[in-house]
Amino acid sequence: MRRADPQLHQQRRLQILEGAERCFRSKGFHQASMQDIANESGVSMGLLYRYFANKEAIVVSFADSDSAELVSLLAEFAASSSPLELWPGILRRMLKEASEPDYVRITTEVFAEALRNPKLFESLVQSDDTVRRALIDAIKAQQSAGRMVAQLDPIVAADILMGMIDGVGLRACLVRQFKPRAIERHIQDLVRPWFVAPA
Repeated sequence: MRRADPQLHQQRRLQILEGAERCFRSKGFHQASMQDIANESGVSMGLLYRYFANKEAIVVSFADSDSAELVSLLAEFAASSSPLELWPGILRRMLKEASEPDYVRITTEVFAEALRNPKLFESLVQSDDTVRRALIDAIKAQQSAGRMVAQLDPIVAADILMGMIDGVGLRACLVRQFKPRAIERHIQDLVRPWFVAPA
């Protein structure tokens, strides 16, 4: 009996996810079929179903991967002695997809589907809540270290930030001359008073 090759398994999984992303970008979430994803990924339907039961499972994998990356960055931020220096890079990463119209269009389709699909909805809520909790914990850690202002409510701050980022995504879809870097600079200016200036 052949033993599974973990490296090959990961390569195949990544190959399928990359193909699915291309498919979703070109056709949209609803129009892309599992057959389309298999064709775009260069795998058989049988192999595709060995990795993902449906399109929703692919979406959850994307969401979990994104949240894991952000949680890692926020853990680094929480432990940093120079959080104000790290913060611009973290915000840029959080805004990365939000400023891409194709990504926001797909995300909007997925959220609409989630409103009809309780299982998908719960999975997306969990991924979002993972990032939200990591952001709250990071703010609390920096407050305890005296590097962010004590009067700041960590929960409200996290919700404001995530709400602004979600809003940026919608504006990127609706405004033709949208300038994400200018928006990023203004968000930086709004958040800077949350930090205690280094002595």
